[in-house]
Amino acid sequence: LGTQLNAEPAPFTLELVDTHGGEFSSITVNKLGYARISYYTGSGTGGFLRYAERRCEGWSAMVIDPDFLQGGYTSIALNAAGEPRISYRDGANDNLKYAERTAGDWNRYYVDGADGFDAGAYTSLALDANGQPRISHYDADFNNLKYSERIGGAWFNYYVDGFDGVNAGTYTSLALDTAGNPHISYYDETHGNLKHAVRSGGNWNFEVVDGPPGVSVGAFTSIKLFGNAPRISYRDETNGD
Repeated sequence: LGTQLNAEPAPFTLELVDTHGGEFSSITVNKLGYARISYYTGSGTGGFLRYAERRCEGWSAMVIDPDFLQGGYTSIALNAAGEPRISYRDGANDNLKYAERTAGDWNRYYVDGADGFDAGAYTSLALDANGQPRISHYDADFNNLKYSERIGGAWFNYYVDGFDGVNAGTYTSLALDTAGNPHISYYDETHGNLKHAVRSGGNWNFEVVDGPPGVSVGAFTSIKLFGNAPRISYRDETNGD
């Protein structure tokens, strides 16, 4: 204790994962430390959701959603059995979608964006204690932060923030606390603020984390919880920090 270690950090090992795509990548690792990655091939190639996993013998990559313009804004998580779950955007129909693998088979679901609503940008996925998906995302039609959850096989979608002409909800990042309550960091574009929303007892509570007058801060957020206390990284666009 109290000793400063000055050893040089070990160098990174760089590996080629896939020659197809790589946009909107999201990574997690299984219990053995092997990486699982979701990503998008890009609209210039037709736009497909792909998934890669590291195995003992190397990388294995595959298309998960072969339809046109599927896979932007991916976010990946693993359930207790190590099976991948992915939230992403259907760019052809402006929908939020969700894919999960069970016993080797992939199933895909439409979550939000019916009736012409533009949902599913900036997705962030977390799984609750029972492995059920919770997703934060942005509705570009109404400029709202949205939150979606699956309960008993049915999907429920909620508007969280961005009312009365306020554009709030881009760059979302989601984490669940020990009680399963969702915490979301996101950018309020109208006011140039970094904001934090948490649902407790069925009600959403909001706070401005950073955003002095005349300063645009809060894009590119990422949130993690220490216990139930949020830690957030983000960009200060005004000062380039």
